[in-house]
Amino acid sequence: MRAKDILKRDTIRAINTMIKQIEVDQRVELDDNEVIKLIQKGIKQREEAMTQFKEASRDDLAKQNKTK
Repeated sequence: MRAKDILKRDTIRAINTMIKQIEVDQRVELDDNEVIKLIQKGIKQREEAMTQFKEASRDDLAKQNKTK
């Protein structure tokens, strides 16, 4: 990451971590469709977290989570 794009770097790391966790826990290798489903699940979790942060008037956490 020569451009110092922290958002892209952190996003890629988070996705790799999710994939590795499933592969190690279940002792399987994920195919492309399973990786896509895993990414969609992660997106849904972040959206739900942002909604909960906003409902709890925690705009600071919602903003922090939005940038990730």
